[in-house]
Amino acid sequence: KARSENLETQGKKPFFELSLPHATTMLRQAFGRLIRSESDKGVVALLDSRIWKKAYGKTLISNLPRVNVVRTFSELERLNKEFKLLEFK
Repeated sequence: KARSENLETQGKKPFFELSLPHATTMLRQAFGRLIRSESDKGVVALLDSRIWKKAYGKTLISNLPRVNVVRTFSELERLNKEFKLLEFK
C-alpha cells in the first residue's frame, strides 16, 4: 500500500507501475511451472474476459512464452484432436 501511495504522489498509476508488472511476472512463473520443456503438452486456460477485452491483457499475453493462443472452444477442440492435449478416460 505504501508503494502504491508513493507512486500516486508522483503522479503515476500504481496499477500500471506496480500491479501489472507483478501480475505479469506471477503469470509467467505459473506458466513456466506447468510447461517446462518443448516436449510438454498441455493447456493453460485464461478464462477471465478482461485478458481479451482490456488493454493490459495484451501485456500479460505478450509476456508469455510463444504458444498457440485460442479464443474459442471449437479451436481448442481442433487443437486437442491434432495434438492430443487432453485425454479423457
